[in-house]
Amino acid sequence: YHAVYYDLPGFGENNAMTGDFERNCVVLNALIEQHSKGDLPNYAIGHSMGGLILLLTFAKHAPAAKFAKLMVVEASLTPSDAQFFAWVKEVGYQGLADSVKTWTDAYAKTYAENIARASADAFKIDVEQVSANFDAYRKLILDSGVPFMYVYGSKSSGVPEREQLAAYPQITMRRFENAAHWVHVDAEAAFLE
Repeated sequence: YHAVYYDLPGFGENNAMTGDFERNCVVLNALIEQHSKGDLPNYAIGHSMGGLILLLTFAKHAPAAKFAKLMVVEASLTPSDAQFFAWVKEVGYQGLADSVKTWTDAYAKTYAENIARASADAFKIDVEQVSANFDAYRKLILDSGVPFMYVYGSKSSGVPEREQLAAYPQITMRRFENAAHWVHVDAEAAFLE
């Protein structure tokens, strides 16, 4: 296997950079096309906002690549996700960073470390763009017909909203019991299987 990990500008190792949320789709499309040549099957996985970016990339650019599977874990596609981005926009970077410090779930520490490494400017730009365009992004993705698997946890927020995505014929749903937003952490063994 060859694996490519996309590090968002302004986050992770690229925290000195500032980007534009939709530019992520252009960059990701170029990476997908560059690294998916040949006859080997390709798989793409995105989590949360990364899942939104992945789906938006396929909906807007239709990368020239042979894909066997496209999977998103709790991708930001539901009204609950829109409410989260609206709340983050209201409390801002520091408000989210302070709030995460009070969380007690298994991945709170990792999330807090990721937020601490993020550029406040890039964070603000991305949150504002997602908040302002959430409904348009959702419609574009769902109307695109791009087939994908949507993975979610039974203990996540907005489970009934997530389950409504099953009405779209291009979406294969996979629910993991006793898992929340970070399904791949909460149900690691079952997720890997």
